Amino acid sequence: MITETSLVTVEMSQTAPVKTENAMHRSSRMAAEAGFATAAIATAGGLYALTKKPWASLGALVGFGLVRWQMTRLFTQAPEFVDEVPAGLLEMRQYPELLVAQTTIKARSWREALDEGFIRLVDHVPTMTVPVISTVLGDEYTIAFLLPEGATLASLPVPDDVRVIFRRIPAMRVAVMRFEGAYDGASLLERCKEIYRYAQVASLEAVGEPLFAGYDPPSTLPLLRRQELWLPVNAES
Repeated sequence: MITETSLVTVEMSQTAPVKTENAMHRSSRMAAEAGFATAAIATAGGLYALTKKPWASLGALVGFGLVRWQMTRLFTQAPEFVDEVPAGLLEMRQYPELLVAQTTIKARSWREALDEGFIRLVDHVPTMTVPVISTVLGDEYTIAFLLPEGATLASLPVPDDVRVIFRRIPAMRVAVMRFEGAYDGASLLERCKEIYRYAQVASLEAVGEPLFAGYDPPSTLPLLRRQELWLPVNAES
């Protein structure tokens, strides 16, 4: 069970999983997010169509740039998964084995650990993907970047930083709780308590600690961020 000094972070039904393709699933999940992007681009483009002014064309480009900056996750590769029937506020997913670049950091704060982790790992990831998976145990933080589809341990070069390793995360079934806004170690601890409560109500048996999955860079406005807790659960529960 999670404690104030032990936090592992990435945020039901017993019916059979719904075999939905991830592309279709992601399309429906991101409809609202994509609406923000579409509205911004359409507004700028419509302004140009009405005025035929060069500055309006520049406005359209700026508008798209702002969307691209604030909604980076919409343009970034994410792992496929099988979506199951949700239970209450918890989504249910089945992920295949994932390959990650990982490092462990001793830091005074969550933000300090994420910044240092990014610096260490960014040169070892050929293509950025989402989410970034993070865990905490006391003052030790583990940061993991998912490697792109098609990457294998055999195809990866030996890291030139001994603090960086490549490893496999076994296939897992997870209960998922999504949340938005700013966060820190203390607020994540409260979120972890929440997901345990929801899982207990749904008669789900946890088989690991929660993982925190972050989909956006720090530059994204808190209101627009997508963050999740993943709680590994028994496949039979």
